[in-house]
Amino acid sequence: MKKILYTLLVVGMASFSACTDDLNQYPNIEETSESVYANPDNYISALAKCYASFVTAGQGKGGEDPDLSSNNGYDYMRCYFNMQEAGTDEIGSTWIEGDNIGNLTFLTWDAQDPWVADMYYRSYYSISLCNEFLKNSTDSKIAGFTEAQQTAIRTFRAEARFLRALAYFHAMDLFGSVPFADENLIGSAALPERWEAAEIFEFIETELIECSAEMTDADHTDYGRAPRAAAWMLLARMYLNAATYNAGDHYSECMTYSQKVMDEAICWSRNMPNYSTPTITSG
Repeated sequence: MKKILYTLLVVGMASFSACTDDLNQYPNIEETSESVYANPDNYISALAKCYASFVTAGQGKGGEDPDLSSNNGYDYMRCYFNMQEAGTDEIGSTWIEGDNIGNLTFLTWDAQDPWVADMYYRSYYSISLCNEFLKNSTDSKIAGFTEAQQTAIRTFRAEARFLRALAYFHAMDLFGSVPFADENLIGSAALPERWEAAEIFEFIETELIECSAEMTDADHTDYGRAPRAAAWMLLARMYLNAATYNAGDHYSECMTYSQKVMDEAICWSRNMPNYSTPTITSG
């Protein structure tokens, strides 16, 4: 009897240990990050989604099939424009009731306003997309690709860092101290920590300086993608208002990066057909 019980116990334990790996599976009938990023040709498509998150609400034509359950159904830039302009005398909306823009127009908005809430959610959705891209485009992840493919993906990675910095800038500029999460938080049980505006400023500054070194110049950037001057322009804008974010005085840095943007623009213009160098006359 003891031998029988012992045999059953051993067999049962062996069966239990044998099935534990069955729990560690990926879906077999749908795409996952593991399958998508296994193909180097998919990286440009994944980056395109990071860009698209700023200008369209979803996957379908005209923003149909939205990525987020939205309060008003509009995309990132529509929210950003209204947040920046609707409360000023720069615009006058004739659809105040229909667009629920009245609270912004008359400066009576609060945290529950649909435009305010959607702007917050969409900025972090774009950040999350960039984080996912960055998590899957590290040097170790792309080590098996050709050298040309790795070079291209490193440029994509720099652009994703710029786009994430842009979304964080909008969040910092509109909401001040905000939660912070980068690619290292993906898959972790930890919750994002609330960072002060000055900390977000420092993060954005470092990201833009580093990523601009790996982004292409205007002459060699495909239409629709951000060249390095875009990172410099965002740096200049952020430096101009650095005191607003409790980051001190950065006017000299603002001048430096503004000049870099202008120099880049002149260099690009000289390579355009029919360009003539402008002359300055007195009087």
